[in-house]
Amino acid sequence: MLQENSNPESPDKAYIALIENAPLTLSDRIDTLLVYCQEKPATEVMIYKTEDSSPIGKACPLDEGQIEEVASILEKLGLFYKVGDMRSWKRGQYGPVEFVDIALARDESTLSRFAKAKENGDERELERLYGFPESAISAYLGEVPACRYEEILDYIGPSPLAFFTNYVFSREKYEEEIENTSKRWHEAVKRLSPKLYEMI
Repeated sequence: MLQENSNPESPDKAYIALIENAPLTLSDRIDTLLVYCQEKPATEVMIYKTEDSSPIGKACPLDEGQIEEVASILEKLGLFYKVGDMRSWKRGQYGPVEFVDIALARDESTLSRFAKAKENGDERELERLYGFPESAISAYLGEVPACRYEEILDYIGPSPLAFFTNYVFSREKYEEEIENTSKRWHEAVKRLSPKLYEMI
């Protein structure tokens, strides 16, 4: 039986496998891995159930077992987490589906900051806790000009790196943001989990 992992800087493959096989979307598994290996302070994952596990599949009732399974994995990884209230996601033409958000972080203090920022609607603090660069956060908040996403794709070319560019980049510092944040996340996932990397 796996015990709580106390050394995320040198993770055992068994702990990585827990993340790889978690009943979460690819994006949420990758974000969980990045928090686990200390590349992001915090994130939030969504638990929902559809017939084919896709965001557009036929909705199924959400059961406690799904939430408990993810919570058990997070505990084994030594992550701190908070389960939100069950809500309904409308999904337009695909109809509503029940879901629960789980906030997770490497330590209790960061999780507390995340919960407080969510409660207060503090977007700047939330973006910081998601690990985005300060210059990109300023662009997201409309304080400085943002870079068009087409320019980001032109800069990086066809590459799995594009998966790690799902945030607003600043017009002035987008190259620095890609090099110091997106590429760092990309390299961490490529190194730690070839299995997840191949799914991108």
